[in-house]
This record gives sequence, structure tokens and C-alpha cells, in this order.
Amino acid sequence: MMQPSPAFPSRALGALLLVAAAGWLGCASPPPPLLPVENWGDAARPYGDSLEAQAWEALGPRPAAFQDRNAAPHSQPHEPVRLGDFYALTPAERALRVSDAEAVYRLAIRDRVFAGKDSLALLLDAIRIDPTHVTAYELAGAALLEQREFARAKALALQGLRLEPGSARLWGVLAGVYLHEQDPDRAARALRRGLEIDARAIPDGRQSLAVLESNAGHWATAESLLAASPTSSPALARYIDGRQALAAGDIEGARDAFAEAAAFPDAQTAVFVELGNAEYALAHYTAADAAFTRALQLDPGELAALTGRAVVQRALGHPAAAVPALAQVAARKPRDGAAQFNLAGASLDAAQRAPRGTCADSLFTISEQAFSACIELGYQTADALERRAHLRLRRGAAADAAADARLLLDLPTHRAAGQVLCARAALAQKDPAGAVRALTPVEHPPQSAAALFLLGKAYTQLGRHAEAAAALQRAHALDPQDWTTAMNLGVALSESGQLAAAERVLRTLVEKRPGDPVALQNLAAVLQRRGRRAEAQRLLERAGIPRTH
Repeated sequence: MMQPSPAFPSRALGALLLVAAAGWLGCASPPPPLLPVENWGDAARPYGDSLEAQAWEALGPRPAAFQDRNAAPHSQPHEPVRLGDFYALTPAERALRVSDAEAVYRLAIRDRVFAGKDSLALLLDAIRIDPTHVTAYELAGAALLEQREFARAKALALQGLRLEPGSARLWGVLAGVYLHEQDPDRAARALRRGLEIDARAIPDGRQSLAVLESNAGHWATAESLLAASPTSSPALARYIDGRQALAAGDIEGARDAFAEAAAFPDAQTAVFVELGNAEYALAHYTAADAAFTRALQLDPGELAALTGRAVVQRALGHPAAAVPALAQVAARKPRDGAAQFNLAGASLDAAQRAPRGTCADSLFTISEQAFSACIELGYQTADALERRAHLRLRRGAAADAAADARLLLDLPTHRAAGQVLCARAALAQKDPAGAVRALTPVEHPPQSAAALFLLGKAYTQLGRHAEAAAALQRAHALDPQDWTTAMNLGVALSESGQLAAAERVLRTLVEKRPGDPVALQNLAAVLQRRGRRAEAQRLLERAGIPRTH
């Protein structure tokens, strides 16, 4: 069963970190880098590795306006240069680039501070001119993070930290990226490193780290971080109280704490996500939907809120409304098996409820693709195979369904389901003998009502009515309320000459559904065979079948 995602303060903490990255403060001497360093190239071309290539790509093409030196906001004689090539320049050439890049950087700061302009283009060009300009990396990385260009922000942050591992602000930017990537451990490590270097450079860093520590269950650490924070946040304090209550199993207490936190004007996205989770756990679906909706208003891309609202929509009986949100989550996390499984299930549910047509076909396609992704990722493989096989049978792809079913035969927990699916696929391909072979292996005889029903159906198509009756009799004993099984049993008993038994089964069906035309007609056929033509004729008249002469 799909469940809402646990709250992860991705965008909430990202916002706190962005505030810290907007200004410049000096840094203390750095500790060693957090991450292992890749091959930095040979002595003649240092940094000539994949990280340099990623950072170069993150800069993007130089704007057309900057190509014309007479029209450009800064007139420079320099072409963009990679970091490795920069170190291959003469000392004089490097010194000139350093000076000119600083001029571009100052122009960017002037535009940002005094004119309120977007300075990202100038900051990136400063790096193109001097790829060792760490402060340009800091501000450009923060700007890209704010614009949700996480891959570019990450590449520049890593490149900048390789140049200057003592940049607290770049550790803050990297923490924001890791938050987006749903990697709390790395986010906390990066944040701790930045605070160790210079806590002033990340003013709200302690609060951000306090949330991460509380999510990990480190309550004392979270409280000490809040106490040491230069700014106070009642919303954050109540959020941490809620997390602690949740860890203790007090869902109502957690809900109350999250609701109090949500009432403060500075409540962040994570507060509303956790409030939605708590309301959902209490089966307050409308309240949960409102909380997740508010989280998405604050951050339309928050994955936990998207997943949570989709779960609520399914609980409210609106699976089609859940599909777009789950598709967005799966697109953002293509290697996340749970995201793909949730999308597959919601799409299948919505398709089964939709009228036949283009919309249903599209939903079935989404579901099949998502189940295929689960199988490729090794997530819930057996369940995904079984559900994909059912889906393929429904769509008329019996051969593909049979291939899935055969894979299930090798799994002891799903062997019975595999037998049933193999039989269904064989019957769909008009191969009743194949269905019998699938259902009657000596070592694994059919046990379920579904398997015995299919076996009876296959025997009937082969004209082996006595064997069909025996199989359907066993299926009926296991599930006496199943109408279709009982009806087929009556027919099989009649065809095998067991007319009295057939009459008993079919008369019971007529008593349950006096107006059912199929039951009336089948019972009439048995009575005619038994010589009771008048009674049979009355049943046919009740079924709406005209008298024959």
C-alpha cells in the first residue's frame, strides 16, 4: 500500500541556506575536504577530469550579447578558458585574467546590490575568464540553487571547493543540493563542515542542521543547535517537538505540534509536509490534502508533498488526480523503485476506472512502463511482474503476459500466481491444452479457486466435461459465493450428464437472482433434458425468450 513520504526539509532548508550564500564573509583555515578527490590530471594540465568538464558545462554558453566586445557590459579581450587550460597559461596571462575577472565580478556585485539586477550572467562570465575566482563560484552557485538548477549548482560548488575547501558558503550551497537530492546524511555533513569553518557565513545554518538532526532522532543535538542559533524560530522548535512525538508513536501529539508550527508565519515546507503525514495517519484525508497543498504552494517541486498529496487523492477515491504528481516524482527520481511502483499502481487504478478509450489506454501505458522500470530496478520485482502480466492480458498482449508469468514460476512465493497467469495467457491464445498443462504439474497441483476455475474452463473448451465438472466442483467448494464459477459448474455438470446435480446448482442461482436470463435459460435447458418441458418453457418466458413451435 502506498504511503506518504516522510518529511524531508529539502526546500525548507534550502531557503535558509540561500540566505546565507548571498553575502561574503572571510573564512577561517579549512579542515581537509569532505569528499574524496578524483584524478586531478597531469602536472601540465591539472584538474583535467570529469569534474572540470561538469563545471565547464554548468557555465553554459556565453550570452550572445557578451560576444560583441563593443556592446558587451564588460569589454574584455578574453575567450572562455577551462581550469586546466588556465594553469597552462603564462603567469602574465593568468595575472591579466585574474584582474579582469575581478572587474567583471565587481560589476556583477554593483548590478546586484545597487541596481537589483540578476547578476548570474556576469558571475558566470567572471568564471569563464578566471576559473579560479572562488567568490564568483560562491555567488553563482547560490544563484543557481535559488533558480532550482541543482546540477549546475552542484558542479560549480564542487569545483569551487576543490579550489578552496575553506569556503563555508560553498559548503552551504552543496548542502542545499544534497537536500534536493534527498540525501540527508551528505547534507548534514556539508552543513557541519560549513559551520565549523565559519558559522557567520551561514546565519541560519544551525537551524537547518537542527532539523536534520531531529529527523535522525538526535534530539539533544537538535536542541543544542537551536539554543546556539543567533535567531529563534518558534515554528522550528514546535516542528522538532512534533518529530520527537512522532518518534515516540504519539501521532496526535505530533499532529498538534505540527499544526502549531504551521500557524507561525515563518513555517517552512517541511512543517506542512509533516502535518499532512500526521493527518493522513489519523485518516483525516481532507486536512492532509490541505496541508500538502500548502506545502506545494510554498514549493511546487517538493517531492514529499507531491507524493503525499497523491496518496491522499487515492485514499479519497481519485486515482486519476494522483497520477500527474506521481509522474513528476518518478521523472525526478527515475532510479527510485518506490516512486515508480507508486506511479504504476495509481495509473493502473485510474485506468481501470476510466471509460474505454484514449485516456484509459494512456494510463495503461504509463502503468506498464512504470512496472517495467520497477522490474529493471529490482524493486518489488515479483509483484511488479505479476501486475504487469495482468495488465498485459487486459491489453491483449497474451504472449508478453505469458513471458512474465513464466518468470513467476521460478519464485516459490508467486508460483501459484504464475500458474494462473500462464493458464489465462494460454486461454487468451486459444490454447486450452496449454492452460491444462500450466495448471496440472504433478509437483504443484492447482489449489486456489481461481486456478481450479481456469482448469474447468480449459477442460470445457476441450470437451472434457466430466473433468471440467470435477475441477469446478472444487472451485465452488472453495468459493461458494462466486456466481461465474457456480454457473459454469452447472453447465459442466449438465454436459457431463449429471443432470440432477446440474439442476440443484442452477436452481440455487435462479433463487438468488430470479431475473437473471442466463441462469433461467441454463436451468430451462437442464429441465428440457430431464423431460420437464412445461416448466422449462415457463423459465424461458421469464428470461424473455419467445415460445418455439
